Amino acid sequence: MGYKDEKWREAPGYCVECDNLRPLNKAGVCEACWNVLPPSHFEAWGEDEYNSHWYYERSREQNDESPKLNTYIFLTTEGFTFQPGSETSEPDVANLQVVGFGEGTSPDEALADMLETHQWIQNTTFSEVLCYQLARNARGAATCMSLP
Repeated sequence: MGYKDEKWREAPGYCVECDNLRPLNKAGVCEACWNVLPPSHFEAWGEDEYNSHWYYERSREQNDESPKLNTYIFLTTEGFTFQPGSETSEPDVANLQVVGFGEGTSPDEALADMLETHQWIQNTTFSEVLCYQLARNARGAATCMSLP
């Protein structure tokens, strides 16, 4: 009981017993589950501020009627790049290039935001971009890794 199988690390804010998003105690268990478990006979359930803050943040987000701004990344297959230390005159890496980022409630709004923020893009010869919505914490969560 409580933090079983380290499940709480995968989905913070969710009860480790019933998987519902609820206020939690220090063991990561909601009050309803705690009251049917053996420890409740010896210890009263008490809300833990740290373990419960995800519940309150997500509840506030779900009840907010204003449209959510999402972050989008714009990529292109146009253009060429060379790998570090390349000595050839021909590009030797087929890849995507990041054109920029934009925010909006839709990809169209995000494109307009990116073009307004980075007006130099309009002077490039790129004619097509791919657009992907990023997870809310994706831009700050990147990890740089070395290739073997």
